[in-house]
Amino acid sequence: MLACFKKYPRQCVKGVADRLVVAGDVSSKNLQLLYSAGFFEQERVGKFLFYSLADEDDLLDEVLRLVALDQANYDGIIYELTAMTHERRIRIVAALEGRPLEFNELCFRTCISRLAMGRQLDKLIRRGFVQQVEQKCSLVIPDDALGKKLVELALKSVTPAQV
Repeated sequence: MLACFKKYPRQCVKGVADRLVVAGDVSSKNLQLLYSAGFFEQERVGKFLFYSLADEDDLLDEVLRLVALDQANYDGIIYELTAMTHERRIRIVAALEGRPLEFNELCFRTCISRLAMGRQLDKLIRRGFVQQVEQKCSLVIPDDALGKKLVELALKSVTPAQV
């Protein structure tokens, strides 16, 4: 998907769906996820949403490289990217940097309710960014370049007041 934006810089959802030969709702969902992750800018013109690439950087280059190498794993790449699309998950990653924390301490440091913490931790654990051993959660830096870059960006984007 991202590669087609190199050739056609500004596209509507239907245009992307047609070029990739996928259903409109699939195209829309994936574009929205990529927009949430900061890869795209959105512009509404009437009833149409147009997407264009945000500033290119190392993360985008890595995603394009992975998609080109392993198109069959496109859903897996999107799944990993969405680990850091929620502000609470970013706060959790920042709070766990350098030290494991117990669940209650993590809730306290991040000002996230126990219920919301459970949901967000589950997502980070399933994507391999956090592990829970006994009663403590700790940050896991993935081996792959994409995962490392996501953690790096998450840690850069949080301010001390947020943790």
